[in-house]
Amino acid sequence: FPVTIEGRITSIIVNGTVTGRDQIGGGVGLNLGEVRNLQVNATVNGRDKIAILIGENKGLLVDGSTTSALTVRGNTQVGGAVGLNSGQINKVKLNVITLIGNDMLGGIAGSVSPLAEMIDGEMRAVTINGTNLLGGAVGVSSGKVADIKFLEQLTITGRGQLGGAIGVASGATLNISFAQMVKIKGENELGGVVGVTYGTVNNIAFSKGLEIDGAD
Repeated sequence: FPVTIEGRITSIIVNGTVTGRDQIGGGVGLNLGEVRNLQVNATVNGRDKIAILIGENKGLLVDGSTTSALTVRGNTQVGGAVGLNSGQINKVKLNVITLIGNDMLGGIAGSVSPLAEMIDGEMRAVTINGTNLLGGAVGVSSGKVADIKFLEQLTITGRGQLGGAIGVASGATLNISFAQMVKIKGENELGGVVGVTYGTVNNIAFSKGLEIDGAD
C-alpha cells in the first residue's frame, strides 16, 4: 500500500512484504494528510525514507502499530514507524523491530525535521544495525521527541553518533524510559541517551542498566 495520501484514511490493516526504492512504507509511501489507526505487519525493503508504517510523513499520524516481529532494510532515513517525519506523530506502538541500513536509523523514525513532533511512542525489543546517526527512537532529530517507552532490550550497533534515544539531537528530548537493558556498540560519540546533543534533554530513566562498548 505504498501510495501518496493527501486526504484522510482510517482503520487500515496491511500484511505482507513491500519492496521499492524511496518513500516506501508498508502502509503509506508519502503522507500529506491524516492517517489514523494504521496497523501494518509487513517486512519493508527499500533505499531512502522507508519504514513499516509510512515512508515520509508530512501530515498527521495517530495510532500506528505493529503486532509481529518485523525487519526494515534500507540505506538512509530508515525507521520502525516513519522514515522521515516533518509532520506530527502521536501514539505509536511497535512490536519487535529490526532495522538494517547505513545512516539515520531510528526505532520510530529515521529523522525528525525542525518544528516536527513525535509524541507517545512505545516499543518492545528493538535491534538496530547501521553505520552512523543511529538512535533507539530517532537517528537525527531537530524537532520534539517526547514520552517514549522502551519495554524490552534495545541493541544498537554501528560506528559513530549512536544514542539510546537519539543519535544526534538539536531539538527537545523529553520523558524517555528504558525498562530493560540498553546495549550500544560503536567507535565514537556514543551515549546512553543521545550520541551528540545541541538541544534539551530532560527526564530520562534507566531501570535495568546501560552497557556501552566503544573505542573513544
